[in-house]
Amino acid sequence: TRGPQLYISTVLNKKGPMTIDELWQNYVFEKPRLKEHPFRSKTYMKTVVVASMLRSGKIIPAGYNKKEGFYGFKLVPEIAFKNVDPSVLEKIEPRPDIKYFREKAQKEEGSQAKEALREISI
Repeated sequence: TRGPQLYISTVLNKKGPMTIDELWQNYVFEKPRLKEHPFRSKTYMKTVVVASMLRSGKIIPAGYNKKEGFYGFKLVPEIAFKNVDPSVLEKIEPRPDIKYFREKAQKEEGSQAKEALREISI
């Protein structure tokens, strides 16, 4: 349930668009607290993991400004969390805006509405 792509996805979900340098600095800062270490090196993260995520559409370039430069990459949560186990999704904070959570919220609202109707009819 853990891996380099899930790590990058959760960081981008939590902190917003980031460059590769910012992702690496975040990883180095969090490394002592992680149980698993998903990256062998910054080059591996850049050439293998980020490149794969770009090709699959899990992340997209966030934009460019002449004054500020490259904004980094932003997450496409619907694609990035598509095949993630629901028990892992429940632990991610803040909750990603994906179909799984929207459907779950609709089901809960529907069941609450049904209960309210039952109470009224009784």
